[in-house]
Amino acid sequence: MKFQLLLMMIILTTRTMSGQYTFNKIYSLPGSPTTFNTVNIAPESYVVSGGYMDTVGTNFLGMIVYKLEMDGNAEQINSYGSNDQEFLSIGHAKSYLLDKYIHQCTDASNDTMWSIIVWMNNEADTLITRRYISHNMGSDYENEENIQTFYCTLNPDSTVYLANVVVGETTWNDAALQKLDKDGNTLWIYDHATMSDPDMIQGVFPVGNDVVIGIFEDNISTDDPDHVYKKIDQDGNLLWQFSSDDFFDGNGLLGTILVDNNFIVSSGSYRELGMTSYTIASAYKVDTLGNLIWHTTYGDYNDYAHREFTNIVQTTDSNYVASGSWRTIPGSDDIPEGFTGVDYDEFAYVVKFDREDGSIIWDRKYRWLEVYRDNHTLRDMKATPDGGVIFCGEVKDFYMQQFEDFQQRGWVVKLDECGCLVPGCDTTCTDIGVREQSGVLPLLLSPNPASDILNVHVGGYSLSKDAALQIIDLSGRIVSTHRIPANNTTYMMRVDELPAGNYVVQLMNEGKVLANGKVLVN
Repeated sequence: MKFQLLLMMIILTTRTMSGQYTFNKIYSLPGSPTTFNTVNIAPESYVVSGGYMDTVGTNFLGMIVYKLEMDGNAEQINSYGSNDQEFLSIGHAKSYLLDKYIHQCTDASNDTMWSIIVWMNNEADTLITRRYISHNMGSDYENEENIQTFYCTLNPDSTVYLANVVVGETTWNDAALQKLDKDGNTLWIYDHATMSDPDMIQGVFPVGNDVVIGIFEDNISTDDPDHVYKKIDQDGNLLWQFSSDDFFDGNGLLGTILVDNNFIVSSGSYRELGMTSYTIASAYKVDTLGNLIWHTTYGDYNDYAHREFTNIVQTTDSNYVASGSWRTIPGSDDIPEGFTGVDYDEFAYVVKFDREDGSIIWDRKYRWLEVYRDNHTLRDMKATPDGGVIFCGEVKDFYMQQFEDFQQRGWVVKLDECGCLVPGCDTTCTDIGVREQSGVLPLLLSPNPASDILNVHVGGYSLSKDAALQIIDLSGRIVSTHRIPANNTTYMMRVDELPAGNYVVQLMNEGKVLANGKVLVN
């Protein structure tokens, strides 16, 4: 099914001084919670795909694919799914060709979980659809036919790697790497089955005719997860392997990986062995002999925040950018009057690391300001040819989930080479300066004029718990107030319901104005 008309979208697009586009967009179908799980780059366009729930009809789960122009506007929308074929989960297509894409999902029918792989071209037209069942089918243990593909990688020679979880003989979650030819026929399957339960392939990175994979071994019983790295040749044979146990104690979740010459760079989370607090985000670089080059963590240990990197890419300057989600557990003092407690608050962040020593070059945070406890989840990220990155995921009104107006929308953001959505957010990265005016710093606002969404970048100010952004009309009336929990963050707010005119946006802290700026709403 093709939609030539965009049914629901909110747009923010900006062109930077260097000529790069930056944009921030959310998309969904009417009455259908939506998430984006993968973003890919095509000539003069981007392709994002994910899942949606058809709540207007009979509540089936479907797959949706958007083709976006370079400024983020939707050029074409395709949807898949029906009452007879639900798509229970949508995974990531971790790489791409210039003229072909793959998207995959898990389909449940007749009490069996199947893997569905769809090959598509640049126009988002379907070329091939194939269905796969576990290679353990026919074994004498329960549910041996079930398979779930978490993501797939399309190689330059049009072969495909599938990162699967299957039911094994001794555990419910064994990892299996499956290679397909260009027509979808299985060439070989490599099993990684241990007693850790679960084993999951989190990273797949083709290297010539071979492939390097990163496997997360949970080891639930010992609370000591491992990251295992293996190189598999073109015929499915193991060339080498090593474990994170070889170079440090303690660990956490594993995100995606990349291979940079003879080094592996991994994203994920970390917790020192024996600690009980939440994990912190982690990235590390190791050579193929298992020697640690550097290990950098992001954030501080505490009992109220969980941080992890889910993706890492190499940008055009050869450095690395990781992205993830920062979840905080709200205490009673953080809940505004008239609201009840919710499970957590989540926002997105992106961090750039130096290739040689792992030092942090810059870090950015992004979040919407619509209702209390908006939540943001990043699913995929790619480096763009202009030196920036593009990421996708979802935004959901977590608190509003208990009401009828709950929304979950697909989210896609394009950043420039400085990690900025608002141009000039980092004065050390560009030649856009920040000048003091009468003791009050100017706020960075974009776009200006604004019609739907206004982005406000709050820099490295020292903020208290009552810090807020206010929008004030020319009569001096405060038309909206939004509490903000952190500095060095780009906040996004709706202005489409404001009457047209000029407004002042000001950053308040302990009753004083720290920064302000003017915006025209049209």
